[in-house]
Amino acid sequence: MPKSLFTHATNAANLEKILAHGALQSLDNVSKRAPKALVNVEAGLTSLGQRQNLAAAEALQVMKPYKDTSSIFLTKDGYLPAYGDHVIARRMASPEQRYALNLIPGEHITKHDIPLFDNNTLVHVPDDTLQSWAARYPKASFAPLSDLAPLKLSRMHGAAQLPTKALGAVDKSKIADKIRKYLGLTGVGAETIAGAAIGAGGMHALNEEASTADYVKALTLGGGLGTLARQARGLGGFYGNKIDLGKLNANVTDAEVKQMLGPEAMLAGSNALGVALKNQPVDIDVSVPFRSKFFYNRAVADLHKQFPNIKASPYNLGKTNKAVFTATHNGQDIDFALSHGQAGFNFRDAFSSANRHLSDQERSLIMAEKERLKQAWFLRNYRYNKYKKEIAKDLGIAQHYF
Repeated sequence: MPKSLFTHATNAANLEKILAHGALQSLDNVSKRAPKALVNVEAGLTSLGQRQNLAAAEALQVMKPYKDTSSIFLTKDGYLPAYGDHVIARRMASPEQRYALNLIPGEHITKHDIPLFDNNTLVHVPDDTLQSWAARYPKASFAPLSDLAPLKLSRMHGAAQLPTKALGAVDKSKIADKIRKYLGLTGVGAETIAGAAIGAGGMHALNEEASTADYVKALTLGGGLGTLARQARGLGGFYGNKIDLGKLNANVTDAEVKQMLGPEAMLAGSNALGVALKNQPVDIDVSVPFRSKFFYNRAVADLHKQFPNIKASPYNLGKTNKAVFTATHNGQDIDFALSHGQAGFNFRDAFSSANRHLSDQERSLIMAEKERLKQAWFLRNYRYNKYKKEIAKDLGIAQHYF
C-alpha cells in the first residue's frame, strides 16, 4: 500500500518534550509515562478553543469527556500552522480517517506511537533555528519549515471538507438508515441527513444557547443544501464518485448503485428483475438517465476518464441521446447505459413498474421457461432470445426501448 504524508504541528516547548522521549504519543500514554509533564492542549470543546499548559494527568481529566485522548491527531498531505510552526512529518499507510465535524482538513488518527529517530520521520522547524535543533538532537532528521510551504493549510480548507466529512460519518455509522427507519423517512438521502447534521452542528458551535426555532431553521437549511448536493453527486455530477467495479456484482443493490452513480441511476436487465438463470454468468446492467445534455456529456467523459479501456457499443453510432459502454471486471461484464431526455426516464419508470408488479410465481415461470429453452436442441439461441423479447414486451418494457 502506498504511503501518504501525515503531519502533526506543535510548538517548540512541546517538541522539546517529544524529542526528549524520542516518540510522539497520545495524551493517554504521556499521562501514564509522565503525569506531571506540562503539555500544551486545547482545553475547550472546539478546535478554536484557547490552548493551555497543563500537567498531562490534569489535561487528561479535562479533555477525556469530549476528546479522543487515546489517539494522535494527524493531518494528511498538509499541515496546520494554527497548531504551531514545528511540524512532525511521517510517511504512513495505516492512519484512520476521522469524520468529526470540525474545521481541521484531512484529519486522521493513529493509536500507535510515532518514533522520531528513524528514516520515515522528518521534523520541520523554522529555517533560522534548523542548525540549533540539529545540533541538540543529532538522532532526529530535521528539515526547514519552508519545505512545507506548498502544503500549508487553513481552517478554510477544513470548512470546504465539511460536506465530505458529514457524508463519511453518515456512511460509517449507518445513522442515515436508523433515522429513516425511526422517522419513516424512507425517501430521504444520506446527503440530506448529513446536511441537516452540519446545520445543527454549526448552530451549536455558533450559539450553544440557540432556541429550538433556530435549530429547526439550521436543520432545514442544512438538509436543503444536502439535497441539492445529492442531485449533483455521482456520475456526471458537479462532483462525481469513484466507480468501484468490484461492487457492481450480482449482489449489488439499487441503493448502492444510486449511492455510487447518482440518485437517478438504477439496475436494469434480467438480474434486476429477478429472472436471471442460476449457475449462469450474470451481466450487470446499469441505466443512468439525465435531463440535461450537459450532465450526460460529463458522464460520458467521466466513464472514459475512469476507465480508458471501456468499450463503446456499436449501436451507439447515429444516436445522440443514448450511449452504452461495457466495462469488464474479473471476467464479468458491466453495461452502463447513459441517456438524456425524457425517453430515458420513461424506460426507467416502465422498468421499475414491471419490477414492482412482477410476482414471485411469475418470476419462477419465466426462469423455468428460459431454462427449458436453454436446453433445447433446435434453434436454441433464436428461440431463447425471441422469448426474452416477448417477455419484455408483455411487461411493458420493450415499448420504451430507444
